[in-house]
Amino acid sequence: MASCNISAATRAIYDKFNGIRGKSKEEISFRFWDVVVLTASDDDQKFAFECQLSGKLKRKEIPLGLPYLVFADPPGPKIGCGGATMNVIHQLSKIYGSKLDDLLVLVINAGGQSQRLPNASVLGKIFTVLPFGEPPWQLFELKLACYLPFLQRMNSGFFHAASDTIEIFDVGPEESLNVDWDFLHSGLTALAHPSSLSIGTTHGVFVLENKQSRATKPAEFRKCLEVLQKPDVPLMFAKGAVIKNEGSAALYSALEDFVYTDSCFFFDHSMAQTLLKFYLEIYPLQCEIDGYGDFMQSLGLRATDEFARDLRNVSKVEPLLIETRKKLFLALKETELHVIALNCSSFYHLGTMKECLENFDTNSELANCIGFLKVVFSAFYPSSNSESIINNGCIIHSLVSVCCKIGNRSIIEYCDLNGPLIIGDDCLVSNCAYRATEDCPSLHIATGLLLHTLELQNVGDKPRCVTLVLHVNDNVKKKVNGSYSEILEMLTFLEKPLSNVITGSQDCSDVFAMDINDEIPTYSLWHARIFPVTETKESSFLATLDLVRRVLNGGLNKITSEYSCISAFEAMQLKDVQKMVDHRAKLFNGIESLQNTRTEL
Repeated sequence: MASCNISAATRAIYDKFNGIRGKSKEEISFRFWDVVVLTASDDDQKFAFECQLSGKLKRKEIPLGLPYLVFADPPGPKIGCGGATMNVIHQLSKIYGSKLDDLLVLVINAGGQSQRLPNASVLGKIFTVLPFGEPPWQLFELKLACYLPFLQRMNSGFFHAASDTIEIFDVGPEESLNVDWDFLHSGLTALAHPSSLSIGTTHGVFVLENKQSRATKPAEFRKCLEVLQKPDVPLMFAKGAVIKNEGSAALYSALEDFVYTDSCFFFDHSMAQTLLKFYLEIYPLQCEIDGYGDFMQSLGLRATDEFARDLRNVSKVEPLLIETRKKLFLALKETELHVIALNCSSFYHLGTMKECLENFDTNSELANCIGFLKVVFSAFYPSSNSESIINNGCIIHSLVSVCCKIGNRSIIEYCDLNGPLIIGDDCLVSNCAYRATEDCPSLHIATGLLLHTLELQNVGDKPRCVTLVLHVNDNVKKKVNGSYSEILEMLTFLEKPLSNVITGSQDCSDVFAMDINDEIPTYSLWHARIFPVTETKESSFLATLDLVRRVLNGGLNKITSEYSCISAFEAMQLKDVQKMVDHRAKLFNGIESLQNTRTEL
């Protein structure tokens, strides 16, 4: 097949985007989006997204002169990314009317609690900061950049992308327009990436016609029979999804077998009208609809409505789920499905702490491809001892003392750390503040911890902060039932039973918070009231590290009246978005000031 260079192609795309940051759409010489839309899970998250978009526009970090819109999901049951996408079509149709048919819209589904990556819970995974760029890029800028090669091959319609993935690819020379793939066909056109079978078990998998044919181009059309959703390996073989590697996929040439998995997709305005009609007929939507599993499993030559009864990937099974899925299948079954096989591509997920640690590591495949750095837009507090920082991880948008020692693969983001700190391997320290004092001249953070400080709404004029801490192996989404003592043994915190932390109470309602619209507590680590609330970010950081010390040293940390304690779930309800946005702006100014001071010296 033709040679490909994903790293060179990716960096060329990003350079192209750098050239249009801060320019108005009229100044851009190539096609760009007419409208960019983010979806949010609720009005609080909508406000958080709008605050950050406003800042980016003021700082000219993104192209100007086009609408950047945020739509919150309607109140009620979770509606999934598919429901959110239909809501976007509904809202845009009210704003633009028939003019919508002429617009090219980027839709990024960005809602959700991000429980497995709590540092993104408040301000959103789409605004996850990346270790490159000056000032550093966030995933939002990367999304605006990485799809540029597709725009010249699109008519008006909707391009749907996830908020926590990075896609990299080489589709061949940009000037080579004589290609056999584009986004001009009716219906839905999906991107497909060659992936290992294990990756296929956690994604949508395309079953292609003539699966043994050799791929001779970086990107090409392939006929699709059906789409499997998170299938096991035997089902992939039974359905004919597995392709014998005969040099077809450059990135996976070492694999004997591979499959094509999903990522982003485009759909035209005729499919948008079908979705809008369906949405209005069943409005209000009373269940979760997946934009990948439910949309695409309704399409293809061999598609059936059997997927409607598959409840494996549903967070909450609502009474109307199966019936609604069947109605969706009937609405979409005549819609065409097209697949563009990106034979020279890969994608990376950044939805968990482990995934961020692995991919931000400067030795990782992704880091080498994009050019991630160890220090990005940060400055260092000096030391009287002329010490030099030891940094084996990466520091992003932070003020850090040169006395710090940062372990392998650890990430420091949006922090203000003025004092000696030893941070272990595989840590993620986010939005934290520390000042060395006589009482606390230095600190040590154990290996494998995530620490994230949230500023909360004031009580009267009294400020409040809480610092969450989790181990990389903690399962925050695990829910259990049983007696009080059984619950505390089944849930783990910092890799130890929760009974090591919580003692002295026999009332679960005192220890675990209730989810919204529930009448009984939710027994999960996310809902456990274990995190101390204090008045400042610095004291919050120290109080939580004291909790860590006592748990890891084997002593019980009895919840006392010294601090009131809340759960991560409650912290998200009590968050003060404006304070957290302002903190990042204040850090920005502090970094620039310290950088200028060092330059003058």
